[in-house]
Amino acid sequence: MQHQYLDILVLNKTRLDETISNSEISIDKYTFVRNDRTRHRGGVAMYIRNSIHFNLRNYLHDEALEFLCVEISKPKVKLFLISTWYRPPNSCKDLFDKLQVILDKIEFLGIENNIICDLNCNMSASIAHNNTKHLLELSESYQYTQLIKESTRVTNSSSTLIDFFLTNEPNNFTSAGVIVLGISDHNLIYAIRKHSGVKSKPITIKSRSYKNFDETSFKHDIDAIPWQYIVSLDDPINAWQIWKNYFLMLLISKLQSNKEE
Repeated sequence: MQHQYLDILVLNKTRLDETISNSEISIDKYTFVRNDRTRHRGGVAMYIRNSIHFNLRNYLHDEALEFLCVEISKPKVKLFLISTWYRPPNSCKDLFDKLQVILDKIEFLGIENNIICDLNCNMSASIAHNNTKHLLELSESYQYTQLIKESTRVTNSSSTLIDFFLTNEPNNFTSAGVIVLGISDHNLIYAIRKHSGVKSKPITIKSRSYKNFDETSFKHDIDAIPWQYIVSLDDPINAWQIWKNYFLMLLISKLQSNKEE
């Protein structure tokens, strides 16, 4: 991770518990956030680069789900969510119903959400399992797009697509795919998000040119200013203000105005 510039690394099935501290698994220049299960079950976590400002969104959570959600805020970019969910094999259908409650909340917020997940539903199966069908129905209902198209778990006897990158803003991503790691039968999935900031308002610069300045005319007009009146004023601050106004108006009238955008 020090040589490959990953902004956020999401982990599913971490098998961490309270006996393992963050310091034992820390990575320099990253913040570690986690939602543990047990040493023998799932759990999810994220490594987030220190330069990225984020907030945990605990209200987008259900105790029955191995789920974690952070809100990312970057300069000149709309807030967006990075979520992760691990669904163990042979889990009951009710877990999808609990996810639906979270998706309802996110839809109400009207915010971009990206879910990186291992759901143990084979999207590439010729005949979709009931759990896969339910996932597809949820994705269609909430308008989420699955960016990963290749198999993510490959063994000597099978090839399945069970790891997903679901997003409700697919146009915000330039690419997504699978990286073969060689250290596990689970491959690494990735997505690259655009970094297009909010377009700034145009800046208008006004300037004045001395190119055609007529010094003789300027001196003549200065002599026409009612200096005796200004000198007769008792309040020096008022006298200064009047003199400055006369002088600037005269100067501006003699200079060519330029405008650049």
